[in-house]
Amino acid sequence: MSNTKKNLSDFDIREDENAFNSEDDDEACEINSNHEEDEYGCYEAREEWVDADTVFWSNIMDDFGLCKDAEELMETDLVGKEFETMGDAENFYKLYSKFMGFSIRKQQKRKNRHGVLNIRSWLCSNEGFRKQQDSNAPTRKKEIRGITRTGCLARFRVNLSKYTSKWVVKAFHPNHNHSLANDIEKLFCDLYAIYLKVFVGKQ
Repeated sequence: MSNTKKNLSDFDIREDENAFNSEDDDEACEINSNHEEDEYGCYEAREEWVDADTVFWSNIMDDFGLCKDAEELMETDLVGKEFETMGDAENFYKLYSKFMGFSIRKQQKRKNRHGVLNIRSWLCSNEGFRKQQDSNAPTRKKEIRGITRTGCLARFRVNLSKYTSKWVVKAFHPNHNHSLANDIEKLFCDLYAIYLKVFVGKQ
């Protein structure tokens, strides 16, 4: 997926050097279309922000011949689609989970008889169930945390094609059996991820 490998610098907003043109004969400044007059007769710039995640998602959907938001994707939309690398597939599912409001974890990883990784899958963090623990065990030191595993079956799996050397989507289950994060909760998740990366050093 060469189209999805875009450098964020490609989307930087650059100042238009021709936005204002001053002439020696005191002609009025020309205001480009990126400036509008408000109710007080003043001109204010309209900043056009580009969301890198949205652009990345749009590029992926273009490559797949789709025009859908994350919540609209179905199993039949993705099964059979190809990614250039496993990293592309992982970045896609990470972005998908971010838009949807759930966290993921890696699960299945298999290698062929030549030692080459050829299967990789990711699961919703709520997959499976917690093992039964005796909360009254005398040797237990940590307090039992709230239950977060709900047996959710949402997952994403890709296989390495021996014919094209691309990663093909073999499974995509979009349905969850638990509530997803709302917009405010998604924001806090993003801020926490930044905190871990900057101050704790985790990726």
